[in-house]
Amino acid sequence: MFTAQLDQLDLFESWTQEDPQIASKSAIALSSREGSTITQVFYIVCEPHKRIGRHVHSAEEVLLVLKARPKCPSAMSGRGFRRAD
Repeated sequence: MFTAQLDQLDLFESWTQEDPQIASKSAIALSSREGSTITQVFYIVCEPHKRIGRHVHSAEEVLLVLKARPKCPSAMSGRGFRRAD
């Protein structure tokens, strides 16, 4: 089993000059560096009223929101995510 202390990660800032609403801080929490062979965990902090720019991945992406309510349009369906009750 792999674990990561999220509050101890060294976050780096990302932004774009074209859109001041796109900004986040992130770090790789789990990768081959820690011994994982097929999984990577990317930890992202996005401040209120900021967003992560549109992007694509070559593999499936799982989004775990620890705090707040995400507004994430799906490229496949055009729908956002809803909170599970």
